[in-house]
Amino acid sequence: MAIFKIMQNSVPKAIIVLVHGLNNRPANMEPLGRQFLMSQCHVVMVSLKGHEEGSNFEQTKDVQVEDWLSDLTEGLETAKQLRGKSNLPIHFVGFSLGALTYLCMQSLLPQGITYVDRVVLMAPAAFTYIQSGMFRPLASLPMQMPIPSFAPSHLKVHDVLPLQFYKNLFRMQEIIREKQFRRCNLPCLLIMNPKDELISLRQLQMDMKKYRLSEWEVHKVSVEEKIGRRKWQHLIALRESLGGKEYYGMIDKMQIFLNLVSN
Repeated sequence: MAIFKIMQNSVPKAIIVLVHGLNNRPANMEPLGRQFLMSQCHVVMVSLKGHEEGSNFEQTKDVQVEDWLSDLTEGLETAKQLRGKSNLPIHFVGFSLGALTYLCMQSLLPQGITYVDRVVLMAPAAFTYIQSGMFRPLASLPMQMPIPSFAPSHLKVHDVLPLQFYKNLFRMQEIIREKQFRRCNLPCLLIMNPKDELISLRQLQMDMKKYRLSEWEVHKVSVEEKIGRRKWQHLIALRESLGGKEYYGMIDKMQIFLNLVSN
């Protein structure tokens, strides 16, 4: 099932579609979802294929880009059903892989078709540093390989990931640039940690200029807390990583951007 959880508010102002990152437990996004719930939103939490609790390597090694696009589409269609005949806005909020999947889907949509009013992209995996791209040479191989995951154990779904996951990520990066971020110039809040060890803010800002993404704005955050023995600079969707001040400051920025509170 692509739908991990639906949270409904009795007097909603908007509907949020919320999507997790690569090898992140969908439940990791639930605290953020509850913040939106308290801001008078319905929240549709999406689980991308291969991220189900209890799934194993054999069940995930053949996941394709189309599977993730289908999961996201199901989440957006669910939001439309929740909206019914009302005029509630639908907003997308995604972290890392979830954000990249949205950009890929939006780039592939026919002219004049869009699902959402506003977009929040947290550390979108649209341009990865060479450190996180070290598997790129392997991605050309047809063989299915298990790749160890070094993420904190309580946050990850799998101890090893299929090479196919990385192939999918690189393919979506290629698609959005082949399509030149087509139809992605919607009102968008790009949330980034300049010290992110995986994603290049500088390259994303160059993309914003190159592809004339004039509706995008950048909000910078800082990771203040260690998880285990180190700071995970990429994990900006989590309070335990950002720390309370940065986390709630980020949420305030999102709420203002999504017109959930007055500026």
